[in-house]
Amino acid sequence: EVELDAADGAIAEQLASLYAPSRQRLDVRQAPLMRGFVCADRAHGRWLLQLLTHHLAIDHTTLEILVEEIHLIQQGQAAQLPPA
Repeated sequence: EVELDAADGAIAEQLASLYAPSRQRLDVRQAPLMRGFVCADRAHGRWLLQLLTHHLAIDHTTLEILVEEIHLIQQGQAAQLPPA
């Protein structure tokens, strides 16, 4: 979990800037090839997730599935997820 201060600007913009692919690197020789950064945006009553992935680990189809599964969890429907 990342702690950001709304006094420093919009939380979503701070999170996107801090963990932009141009500023963060994933070493393909070492796991994991995907990292997630979570931050509370209390001013807007929401949580934000910034994913940093390497194209060797995730493609567009996999990303769509991941986003769909996150939505199910957010909606309290985690039981509908397929077995791991």
